[in-house]
Amino acid sequence: MNVLITGATGFIGKAVCMACEAEGWATLPIKDMRLPSDASALAAFIALHPPDACVHCAGPASVRDSIIDPQRDFANSVSATFALLNVLRQATPRCRTLLLSSAAVYGNPQRLPISEDSDLYPISPYGFHKRMVEQLGTEFHQLFGMPITSARIFSAYGVRLQRQVVWDILQKARTTPLDQPIYLSGSGNETRDFIHVDDVAQALVALLKFAPMRAEAFNVANGISVSIRELAHKLAPQHQIQFDGIIRVGDPLYWQADISRLAALGFACRVGLDEGLKGY
Repeated sequence: MNVLITGATGFIGKAVCMACEAEGWATLPIKDMRLPSDASALAAFIALHPPDACVHCAGPASVRDSIIDPQRDFANSVSATFALLNVLRQATPRCRTLLLSSAAVYGNPQRLPISEDSDLYPISPYGFHKRMVEQLGTEFHQLFGMPITSARIFSAYGVRLQRQVVWDILQKARTTPLDQPIYLSGSGNETRDFIHVDDVAQALVALLKFAPMRAEAFNVANGISVSIRELAHKLAPQHQIQFDGIIRVGDPLYWQADISRLAALGFACRVGLDEGLKGY
């Protein structure tokens, strides 16, 4: 199988390339193209190398940046996804396409664990735009019969990701003297559902193989709730941790995923949080 991978040099994109190659699939990595401006170049590339499947890893991945510049987030997320799907529609409409969405589409859920049927209440431009990306998948599936599914990725982490909460805590732990506290935002009681990037990649491979591709969504997570306070003590056990009590705009309070839909495809996470953090 030939797999087109956008954002192939990114944090998740690199892991997806490796996972696909481990399956014996040929990867078609798109590294430098910028959609929608490079749509014609992408069409020419696909004409020479028609894919059987596509994993759309390219796009912004920062809630904070989306609040600072929502127009840029929209262009690189929604507009870029439309351009990709439109090229695939014209060139290879039977390509099995996997869109990377986010748990940010849920915002602050009304109940835990969060199932894919939960109401969507995004609280950041990033979350709203990921919801629009999913709606584009529904549009192209319903109107043009394209096989598409969306992966709602929760809190992915790994040693190559030099941002977000794990990296932030580690940087502070490495630069703060032991006799001084580490200061973090929030209350510390906020929870996340962490999943190692290698497990994310394996989950995406499982979706390419087994998802119905009827514009449905799948949670990609561990199914385990971990508080930021607990995470901080794992990463900086010798430091005192102090929280400022300020919840930043766009940050959800509590996340824990229902992963039964993904598990029904035969997938299970292999990397526990303690094991995953050892790599740092």
